[in-house]
This record gives sequence, C-alpha cells and structure tokens, in this order.
Amino acid sequence: RIKAPMKRTNPEKGLEVDPGWVEITWDEALDFTAERLRAIIEEHGAESVMLTGSSRGAGNEANYVMQKFTRACLGTNNIDNCARTCHAASVIGLMEVVGSGAMSVSIPTLEETDCILLFGYNPAASHPIVARRIVNAKERGADLIVCDPRVIESARIADMYLPLKNGSNLALLNAFAYAIIDEELADWDFIDEHTTGFDAWWEIVQDYAPEDVEEVTGR
Repeated sequence: RIKAPMKRTNPEKGLEVDPGWVEITWDEALDFTAERLRAIIEEHGAESVMLTGSSRGAGNEANYVMQKFTRACLGTNNIDNCARTCHAASVIGLMEVVGSGAMSVSIPTLEETDCILLFGYNPAASHPIVARRIVNAKERGADLIVCDPRVIESARIADMYLPLKNGSNLALLNAFAYAIIDEELADWDFIDEHTTGFDAWWEIVQDYAPEDVEEVTGR
C-alpha cells in the first residue's frame, strides 16, 4: 500500500521498463500536478483535460468539490464519474444479456466450483467476503486462474497467473474464445438455442488467435 506520494523519474520509459519511483512530499506532489495541468492547458486548452470522480472514498461531497474545481478552476465541463463510465455500461450489458443489472453468478456457489477465472477484479481489496469464498474453494481443491496486470492478493494463491499488459483485456478474452472454438470445446447446442449473431461475432474473433495477440497481451 502506497503511504506517500510517488513520482516517476523516468516517465518516458514507461511503467514496464524502469519508472524509477521516488517518494516525494505532498507539497511537491501538489506543486507538480498544478504545474503540469497549467502547462497542458496553456498549450492545448482546457478542453484537453478531463477529470473523473469516484464512488468510493469521501463520497458525494468530494465529487461535488471535484466538479466545481473542474468547471471553476480548470475551465472545462469534462468531468465524469465512475458510476457512468464503468457501472452504467455493465448494467446495460447485463440487462440486455441476462435480463438483470446484477452479477450473473451466485457468490455462495464459488465455494462449490472446480475452476475460478478471476479477470480484472481484485476481491481481496473490493469484496473481502467474496475473496474468502475463493480461498475456501482453493482449500477444497478448485483451480484458480488470475488475469491482472497487478500482482493482487489472489494472484499469490493462483494456480496460474497471467500478468497481461494494461488495456489488453478484450484481446485476451477474444483469444480465449478463439481457442474454445478452434479446439472444438464449445457447447454448440447451447449456442444454437440461446445465441444470435454468432457468425458476425466469429468474423471478428477469428483474428484473435493466441499467437496473434501474444505481443498485445504480453502472454
């Protein structure tokens, strides 16, 4: 857990090479952020900046201050919230696919499954009770596969850990789908009875053979 502000001394090299993290004071962090925002706005205009509020932490009061800062101080209306950019999109997708804007699996049955694929989700930090059920499943003998750029707590106990590159989630999922079809592991009766648009979907996925996305995902 980060206990103090950190600054990259080698930002041009990227996170995957040697970012050169160094600890700085809060005053230094605030001054650096203000200077960078001012320089970006002077060069590209206020519309080049966007801020996103969070549904965690200090709550609505913090988001109110954030939107006032964005509009009054920075001079842009480019302010959003994670509830729209993340949760709203997932709710719409779930409503269309499963008819409910809620998770499509049962949390208690996690302990009864034989294999858990944990993808882009950190239960130990977000939902400790779910994390406990995953541990229980492991203790019962279930296999655990974790896909995440970070070495999250669940990766420590995983049977297989895939530290994919940032932003490559969909490429890896499409590679999974390609392998299922290519290796004839699909349930064709289920697909025929419960899906539409399979051919159009396959036109896209057939370009995602595992060997073709290896450089993108880093796996």
